[in-house]
Amino acid sequence: MSVKTIKLWFLKNRIIFLLFFIILLGIFLRFVNFENRFGIAADQARDILIVRQALTQHTLPLIGPFSAAGSFVFGPFWYWIFMIPIALFPNSLLAPWVFQSLLYVLIIPIMFLTGKKIFDERFGILLAFFTAISTKEITLSTNLIISALVGFLAFVIFYLFVKFLKDKKPIYLYTTSFLISLCINTHFEAIPIIVLLPVALFWSRQKVKDITLSYYSIYAAFYF
Repeated sequence: MSVKTIKLWFLKNRIIFLLFFIILLGIFLRFVNFENRFGIAADQARDILIVRQALTQHTLPLIGPFSAAGSFVFGPFWYWIFMIPIALFPNSLLAPWVFQSLLYVLIIPIMFLTGKKIFDERFGILLAFFTAISTKEITLSTNLIISALVGFLAFVIFYLFVKFLKDKKPIYLYTTSFLISLCINTHFEAIPIIVLLPVALFWSRQKVKDITLSYYSIYAAFYF
């Protein structure tokens, strides 16, 4: 293989290489000195103990943690999602924190795909880069709080929202509706995200059937 052929191949696939190195940068920034950066306080300790106890008792928590804003609780999805890493690595203290940090690595390619869908691959690379070096996302990745999970879900929701506006496929509307409701059920700070639904419905001028199914997606998430 000649040098010219290699050069042409590299130029043809430069976006993939750039995204790969941006993801590596994001991994480095999220995991460097990890043992001294992961956050543990009363809420984190309580939540992990509840999840571990649920796994020991082979049960699912039916409610989430209490809100600091009043005498009400959030949905149990916050506990359910962290049953995955603890069930896979029961002897690892840091398993939930590592799992959450990996979710915050995943938002880098999600933002690339979002930017690519909005404009082009170069815009996707720009969004991925800023996501990788964002101090807010780096900080949240190691802080085991509900806001961090809501933040991750918000990235996924926005990607699906853009996909729906561009492709006009109802499945993206249903999935967006479900995840928005699940996000709000996880923490009420996600309520402003619901504005995406009327925007999506107005922009795409969906049929009554699609609006109805979107409503049932919302209901399913809250019932969930």
